[in-house]
Amino acid sequence: MSNWTNLSNLTDNSQKRLRKGNPSKHSDDEKNPCQKEHEQSLSCLSENGFDRDKCSKCFQNYKNCRDFWRNVKVDREKRGIKPHLPVPEDREAIKKEYRKWMPWA
Repeated sequence: MSNWTNLSNLTDNSQKRLRKGNPSKHSDDEKNPCQKEHEQSLSCLSENGFDRDKCSKCFQNYKNCRDFWRNVKVDREKRGIKPHLPVPEDREAIKKEYRKWMPWA
């Protein structure tokens, strides 16, 4: 019997980790603050026969989002603030705070 089928020797937490399939949508949002923009870009491509020219605004919006959160992450890391990438619940407040000194965002 392989270790994958005999989970009885493992703790409950270990069993849960092994049984997890694809990451949940929630974990995607935690790792990628631009998940919505990413999905919009993919949807635009799909709806427009994968004609990238028709989706340039979506792509630019996604790039702006990534740049903004990368700047936030770098700044928080330099200032010793953890987590470096804010949790989803704090992101609206963080956007307001950082827009004061990143007005282009």
